[in-house]
Amino acid sequence: MSEQRIQHLLQHIRDLTEDERRTLFTYLWHDKTLASTLRAAQTDGTTSTQAPWPQDVHYVLIFDGGSKGNPGKGYGSYMLVRTDTGQRKIEHFDLEGLLTNNEAEYKTLIHAVRILLEKIRARGKDPANYHIEVRGDSALVVNQLSGKWKARKPHMAALRDEALALLDQFGSWRISHHDRSNSVKWLGH
Repeated sequence: MSEQRIQHLLQHIRDLTEDERRTLFTYLWHDKTLASTLRAAQTDGTTSTQAPWPQDVHYVLIFDGGSKGNPGKGYGSYMLVRTDTGQRKIEHFDLEGLLTNNEAEYKTLIHAVRILLEKIRARGKDPANYHIEVRGDSALVVNQLSGKWKARKPHMAALRDEALALLDQFGSWRISHHDRSNSVKWLGH
């Protein structure tokens, strides 16, 4: 398919309502080649050189937290991507109190998931109808949330349980570990 035809098609897709786009992409997911081509295109009309987002989720959440000192002043960042449009939001923020790096990672994830749940509900939608993929460079958070590792400290178990309770409000979710370089690439730290 020519670049011009892709851009023409994308303009028509941009003109659809959110529900119409979601229905369209549900059908397109069955045609892997076409879906990948469309998903790789940015909403600004340029074609992305990055791999397309997963087709079986509605949102991708990339998170990273840390502290200046360990423990120290905590900070966090996340990027939220709507996979049907490629629309992205990146937020950087400071966390309250002295935190370890692991505590900051959990608090960042919790904050980001809360924001997403609020956005979905503000649009009158049910989070149970959405699927999310979470990515982070914290082996501890990823492995505790996936059940591979135990949370030995009570306060870490509480953070894990809070994150699980929020994630479980979605229709489905999955979490995966990525290399630190991916956090730097997407979030800048």
